[in-house]
Amino acid sequence: MKGLFNIQGSQVDIDFVGESWTRDQIIKGKIQVPKGHKLADQSQGIAYCDIDLRKLKKKDAKAFNILKTIAFEADVFEYPLEIDPSIRKGSHCFSDGTFSLALLVGDLSDPLSCAQLQLPTKTRDLVNEILKLFETFKRCSVKSIKNKKNDIEVKLVTPQSGDMAQIDTLAIIFAFKGDVLKLTYQFQVKKLVVGGAGVETKKEKLNFVQTLEKKEYMSFGQLDQDKMIKKIEEAISSSKGLV
Repeated sequence: MKGLFNIQGSQVDIDFVGESWTRDQIIKGKIQVPKGHKLADQSQGIAYCDIDLRKLKKKDAKAFNILKTIAFEADVFEYPLEIDPSIRKGSHCFSDGTFSLALLVGDLSDPLSCAQLQLPTKTRDLVNEILKLFETFKRCSVKSIKNKKNDIEVKLVTPQSGDMAQIDTLAIIFAFKGDVLKLTYQFQVKKLVVGGAGVETKKEKLNFVQTLEKKEYMSFGQLDQDKMIKKIEEAISSSKGLV
């Protein structure tokens, strides 16, 4: 990914390796500025940040969560860029139309005035592989994927027949801490109850949590489908206890 900006009369050339990245990838690149630039004298700099695009649209300076800054220096004309996952701790997981990782160049005391290069980030491949199991083996479809603080919330459309017929809605929160994967299943289940007007359908909520060590969902560096399907079956079975 490339970017070219004119900052205070100096051409700033940005070059990243790649066009999009996952949360756990190191994003690398470089910035080049011309010899004789005056950027250091003008207090210009570079910043990695997490942007709330809703606030940005309203020209709200609180849209920017600055993760790291680099000041321009008078005799330095090339700056390596490296956004390590550890730098992004506390930022959102991926670009979802509401939040985005970005590089700012300019007067960092006024982020709204800075040139901006948004860096598209995706959910981890592991999340997509688990969702594929729901689609293939449980006939679910993905309704939405969004950031939920530092985690990922996925809402699924469930089938109206089979072993998931009792489930009205299902959301899954994916939370990673190192290699430990925490899955929180948020079910809304349809339950038949006998009342004064006869048999009625009542909806009840249920949360089911799985905290999985790497060996419980991975084998030989890849998602172990058999292990993960068993975990999915365990979660779905928990929802049947309310029916």
